[in-house]
Amino acid sequence: METLKNTIKQFLSEYYPLIYFCILWFFIQYLMKAWTGDEFLYADLLNQFSLFDVGKHYYLTWSSRVLWDMLGAVTHHYPLFFFKCANTLVMFLLLKGILLLLKDNSKRMQWLLISFIMLFPYIAFYDCGFSITSLYYIWPAACAVYAILLFYNYKIYKHKIIIILLEILLSLFAGNMEQYFFILIGVQFFFIIYSVIYKEVNICLYAGFIASILMGIFSFTAPGKNARVFMEVANSFPEYEMLSIYQKLNIGFSSTMSETIMKGDATFFLFSLIVFLLAFFICHEKWEKYICSLPLIISALYGPLYNILAGFYPYLYKIKETGFYGISDVTNFDTIRTWLPFFLMVLYWAAVLVSIYVIFESKKELRKGVFLVVVLILGLGSRVALCLSPTVYSSGNRTFYPLWLMVLFTSLNLLKILIPYLKKYYLDFIVYGLSITSTIAFLGVIR
Repeated sequence: METLKNTIKQFLSEYYPLIYFCILWFFIQYLMKAWTGDEFLYADLLNQFSLFDVGKHYYLTWSSRVLWDMLGAVTHHYPLFFFKCANTLVMFLLLKGILLLLKDNSKRMQWLLISFIMLFPYIAFYDCGFSITSLYYIWPAACAVYAILLFYNYKIYKHKIIIILLEILLSLFAGNMEQYFFILIGVQFFFIIYSVIYKEVNICLYAGFIASILMGIFSFTAPGKNARVFMEVANSFPEYEMLSIYQKLNIGFSSTMSETIMKGDATFFLFSLIVFLLAFFICHEKWEKYICSLPLIISALYGPLYNILAGFYPYLYKIKETGFYGISDVTNFDTIRTWLPFFLMVLYWAAVLVSIYVIFESKKELRKGVFLVVVLILGLGSRVALCLSPTVYSSGNRTFYPLWLMVLFTSLNLLKILIPYLKKYYLDFIVYGLSITSTIAFLGVIR
């Protein structure tokens, strides 16, 4: 009994920032108006069908996310209080998993992680109901994080068979949500390439990768997908079938950038600021510092400096062509506003990826730098790939959550390097201030 008490005390002492946050997270959910969006629909499913029939119905008519559809039917069949408790636990596990990936559970890192996690505009989850959207975006993220942790730490575990089975299960659940499938299978493939180069055998990694591939085949061949595409084209995007693949890719990229960089998103601005500060401290070549400053300049143009400069330089801000189905005709150089915003979008991401590479090259941690470059590309791709679905607009801003988590993870990895160079807590206070403001704004609209 005494041992259990000591364990609990140690846990509370070590993770009290996350515990405080989870209390706030539960409180936020408690204040929300219940049964909005699709929540009522899911609550009624088990009154009409068996659990197997729910999965079969969605698979044939609407979605390949059979695992999450069935779990949604179960969790929402009972009072939402129980789901909110479970959702709070999953959020804790997600944050704890990110700290394990970072290999840093210091109090400062916990507060920074909490601050970043609350910078996302969670009002976007209201489109289909906060609870059901949490199930589809927060829970698969937790599955993906622990799937990565299991194969990464496979050598230290004693019960190998149990770990492999857990890896398969987590990979199946994470892969059953298409955006996380794209990220997880990309990360798994990266580590497989690494294991082949260094001639390391990781059965857990291979098992998870095979499970992800099988889930991908299952998901993208589901008959319900074709039925949904047909309905969504008719209901929300009649022009979709007339667009070329170039135009669709442009929709994915331009709509992603216009909702993040081009609207002064706080997370991307902080990310760009961290990159700039790191380059100032550790990069020795001028060209490296110039490249690392570009993301911050572009973020500032469309963030803090927007209201000041928009009247003086309208072609930087009048992005009508970018907003119209995300299409910018980069072959039409007669109209500068047609291609300049698109050019800045591409320049931002090119500069970010090169900056991450040179920062970690300077720190002689090139493998980690390459991994973070891959993570960012996968995060961006997870949102851009939505252009292959006519729901690219009707799905709303919740589809940015996987990309946003990748930027969060990269930002915290960069902060681990930057913190020793910062004698004061000024940057921390900027992050905390933006997070508190974002949280207060969210609290103001949750009803």
